[in-house]
Amino acid sequence: MRDVGMTVVGVSRRQPAVPSPIDAPPPLGESAGAFHFYPVDLTDDTKTMDMVKRVSETHGPISLLIHAAGLNRNSLLLRSGRDTIEEVLNTNLTSPLLLTKHALRDGGLMKAKDPACVIFVGSTVGVYGNPGQVGYAASKGALDSICKSLAKEYSAKTGVRFNVIAPGLIEGPGMGASLRPEDQKQWADASCIRRLVTTDEVADGVLFLASNSGINGHTLVVDGGRQ
Repeated sequence: MRDVGMTVVGVSRRQPAVPSPIDAPPPLGESAGAFHFYPVDLTDDTKTMDMVKRVSETHGPISLLIHAAGLNRNSLLLRSGRDTIEEVLNTNLTSPLLLTKHALRDGGLMKAKDPACVIFVGSTVGVYGNPGQVGYAASKGALDSICKSLAKEYSAKTGVRFNVIAPGLIEGPGMGASLRPEDQKQWADASCIRRLVTTDEVADGVLFLASNSGINGHTLVVDGGRQ
């Protein structure tokens, strides 16, 4: 996003490796392409609302909202406790709803100069399912219904679009790196391109959804094609 001149605000429970002025964000009129970080747990409704207000007051109306927070607790359903299921659903399903609500109401999403866009980061697990990931699949799969419903609620009135990008297993750090080599190969062999997708390919998909004003209420799968 910074490469195309956007001012990017990152939100996470964890401090990122890149330096950013957390306590003293720059005033309006800052140069595009900057990165700023706010430490917030998106499952906390009050803190999420306060963060959205602070971001819009400091950096201007939000024009592109990307919810990429995700949590997985691999377990067969019969071995999954209620607390574990709720933890996954709160992060993957409730938090994007709350963040989007506050961005629409308090973040200026409906006041952006250009038509704004909301993109939820889903997963091919939410499209195809996967054993041992029932809660994760349910939460990521529900994002498709959410974006379709939000498009019908708000797009005609405000011009804001809502879409989902659903990557397959991504090469490099993250969930892919946590799998055994034989499991990574299984994912790669299930793809028509016989490899895992890259972060750049997923990022290109996000930029495509953000820039194409004719795509709305849609889930874009980025996995190289599935056999």
